[in-house]
Amino acid sequence: MNDNDENRQKIVANSAVGKQLPAVSVIVPCYNDEKYIPDCLDSLLSQTFANWEAICVNDGSADESLSILEKYAKCDPRIKVINQKNQGVCFARNNAIKIARGKYIFPLDADDKIAATALSELYKTITTTDYALVYTDGIFFQEECGKWDMLKPTKWNMYTGHNVVHNSAMYDKKYWKQFGGYNTELNRFGHEDFDFFLNFLDAGLKIYRISKPLFYYRIKTEYESRNALVKGERKLQIQRMIERNHPQIRRYKRLARLKKIALMLPRFIFVIKTKKDRKTKIRMKYIRIFRIPVYCWKNKNISGQDVDGLNIHLGESI
Repeated sequence: MNDNDENRQKIVANSAVGKQLPAVSVIVPCYNDEKYIPDCLDSLLSQTFANWEAICVNDGSADESLSILEKYAKCDPRIKVINQKNQGVCFARNNAIKIARGKYIFPLDADDKIAATALSELYKTITTTDYALVYTDGIFFQEECGKWDMLKPTKWNMYTGHNVVHNSAMYDKKYWKQFGGYNTELNRFGHEDFDFFLNFLDAGLKIYRISKPLFYYRIKTEYESRNALVKGERKLQIQRMIERNHPQIRRYKRLARLKKIALMLPRFIFVIKTKKDRKTKIRMKYIRIFRIPVYCWKNKNISGQDVDGLNIHLGESI
């Protein structure tokens, strides 16, 4: 069998899959990503899990993104293309999810990619457990390489401001409807995925990370990266907007400040330290209260001889 026969069989098989209701809708917003689209969609076409559809949204790109998307759509009927005027990533995702036929939604940015078993692992986990939001470990590539070290997706970590869930996490479409979609107020700022995922915590739903690096997050130059431009006042504005949407954040931040103070107080009030006298070579342990040395007890000098305990009077320096 030659390559043309194999490709023809794949297209026929995918056409059959495309006629049935897909289990997963992959949402791919795209804006001037002509350099990266092939990596993204090739990783999608290589999935071991076949029952998916991809809705790619060309968000007013000025490059060849649209033509590249249309070429892929002609090769595989599971890939659909929406062409719209530039509205931003929140509108692009929301517009695609509105027409998504899959029970589960999986956002995938056009400049990222996934391992061949990603959809299979995510679908298996979300359909056999009570987790409402599922994602995998991530790997950085391009400008920076290595594993993405993320904290656990706990209430404490997320409500205290740690964005520990990357944007490519699978969830049931009913939650998108319940939460009102991605917040378009954050459309030009970024962190709309973090804001959206906080809704799951607000609703008391469980979030889970699969301990397998199946998501590849492209690190681009600051010039190309939208999140790299979020600095200063703009960053504070985003924080205020997210806090307004999720009041629990303020409570957890207050608790975090109290925790920090509580951890610092013992060091200030009560400290045990060791100090060596340069002349006698004696190591002495002493106690300080409110930074004032109050007691020192016997220890051993370098020769191993015992040294008598010494009482240091309150206020006397060592």
